[in-house]
Amino acid sequence: MTATSGDRARASARQQALTAHFERFPADRPRLAAVALRRVASTGHPAEHHPDIVEAVVKRVESREPDWMILAADETVDQTVDQVLHHVEMIVAGSVAEGGGLRHLERAEAP
Repeated sequence: MTATSGDRARASARQQALTAHFERFPADRPRLAAVALRRVASTGHPAEHHPDIVEAVVKRVESREPDWMILAADETVDQTVDQVLHHVEMIVAGSVAEGGGLRHLERAEAP
């Protein structure tokens, strides 16, 4: 499905409204970890059982994209949450295969 100019205009208006709202009310801004965990609640997704890994991945994502909630027009909040959940799946799968834990993420963050 291709976005029309009307769709892009509405998305831009929503983005501007969110930006203005979060500037005025920063406490209203949801935590990325909470959004990701809410999405996988009662689904059996690995993130549901590893909130510590979700928090670690979110820390890394937010360090690269602090304004994850107010993204460029070609990205969505869903894509950012998908990115977090995908990383969690990879870390958990690697952890199970190698008997690791957060060491996978810690190695990735090392200078």
